[in-house]
Amino acid sequence: MKTFKEYITESLNKPYNIDYFSVDYSDDDRGIEGEFSTDTGTKYNIRGILKGRTKPQRDLWKRQRNDGVIQIPPLGIRKGGIWEVHFDRVKNGVYNNTITGDGDSLRVFASILEFTKELIKEQDPDIISIKSKTDQGDGSRTKLYNTIIKRYASKYGYKVKKVSVIKDVTRVELVTTKDKYK
Repeated sequence: MKTFKEYITESLNKPYNIDYFSVDYSDDDRGIEGEFSTDTGTKYNIRGILKGRTKPQRDLWKRQRNDGVIQIPPLGIRKGGIWEVHFDRVKNGVYNNTITGDGDSLRVFASILEFTKELIKEQDPDIISIKSKTDQGDGSRTKLYNTIIKRYASKYGYKVKKVSVIKDVTRVELVTTKDKYK
């Protein structure tokens, strides 16, 4: 019989296959989306949305401008920025972030981690904000997710800056440990 730790580790190593695509939400927001389905047929949508640039990025951009007319960020700051990660269950075209209770939460979370790793690889964010529905029971799911996030954050060059709970949404903010804008 597997220990609880072995069960969790095994589940986190089996994300669902994610279909990725890029999107432009508006002139300011661009992002990456992915979709996957669980073994029971539940569909999920994951979105990584660029929400803005950090002050060090903006300062670097200002230092690199010669004539103040540059419209496209220079290569050094096209990546990075502040990214939000959202995930929802999709049923009949309706996005919903309620907890399903289907018993597959670890593999779903493994898929969200896989998506976040791809976001890090492709966009090298300075800040990542992950939002999830807070469980209404004893808080064990939220504690587990936060523990997993902290464990994987350091592995990929991030540290947890802030964890906040507002109403029924938990938000974890990760900050890169790299100094990229000297």
